[in-house]
Amino acid sequence: MKNITIDSNAAGQRLDKWLCRTFPAVGYGLAQKLLRQNKVRVNGLRAKAEYRLVEGDVVALYMDDALLAAAPKQSDRFLSGIRPHLRIVYEDEDILIVDKPVGLLCHPDANEKVRTLITEIRAYLYQKGEYDSSNPEEFTPALCNRIDRFTGGLVLAAKTESAMRSLTGAIREHRVEKRYLCIVFGTPKPSEGQYIDYFVHPQGSKRVQVVSHAVPNGKKAITQYRTIATQGALSLLECTLLTGRTHQIRAQLAFHGHPLLGDGQYGNAKDSARYGMHAQALYSHAVALHNPNPDDPLYRLDGREWRVRSVPFVRQFFPEVEIP
Repeated sequence: MKNITIDSNAAGQRLDKWLCRTFPAVGYGLAQKLLRQNKVRVNGLRAKAEYRLVEGDVVALYMDDALLAAAPKQSDRFLSGIRPHLRIVYEDEDILIVDKPVGLLCHPDANEKVRTLITEIRAYLYQKGEYDSSNPEEFTPALCNRIDRFTGGLVLAAKTESAMRSLTGAIREHRVEKRYLCIVFGTPKPSEGQYIDYFVHPQGSKRVQVVSHAVPNGKKAITQYRTIATQGALSLLECTLLTGRTHQIRAQLAFHGHPLLGDGQYGNAKDSARYGMHAQALYSHAVALHNPNPDDPLYRLDGREWRVRSVPFVRQFFPEVEIP
């Protein structure tokens, strides 16, 4: 057992962060475990990870002296060398919600290994001492949803295994509400409604095929939409996904005669080029979590909603519209 009296330099720090900084061999995962097991006490009392230390506090550590004296683990040079540029909309001890910029991949591919959203998230958490990449038993932060490279907006990431199970379960059960803003050619009629179609993904094709009736191997796609504003040949829509199919909004709106501005895959690239748009005008601008089970680890977030207030293509083409 070891007692440490907190001085002015350590005052104000979170207990778990102080523990990791003071004893580098104690990684974030082990620190959380020790706190849960009541092996780290403050002034003789059980303490929570988020407790803010006060000058004069006495922290008692009930663990092997050999562990406390051990040399720090070797630094992860890859994650240490990345400078994350995350636009964090929300963060707590379990999850991150990040506003992904257009052009950034969610995951590495054959051509890009470094500048991806998940790599930046892991580097950010590693540099904060919340993720130990050298510990194979520690949960590796992961994305719970993803959006296309040239679509911007909100992406949910789990920092813990329990949060990952909770969020992926909520997405699978349609308890995560995802709303998108997009600009399309033409004006949908009626101005508000719902599209129900079926998607077929031909083998070897990068495009999905949309049909209006059930077909073998077809997957139902349901999108709600409402028209926010119309200016000339363009309309600004808000779409809510009731299913999560590949290219759902892009393919379904194009099928109904309203391709997205900037979408050369399902729309007309020449038409979009006249407006100077070379990436689809599509943005995941709002996410809400419906988590009614009190036993769920993320129950505290039931009913919470997070939004992006500024979307570049809305500012460019509909500058007087306030994002809903």
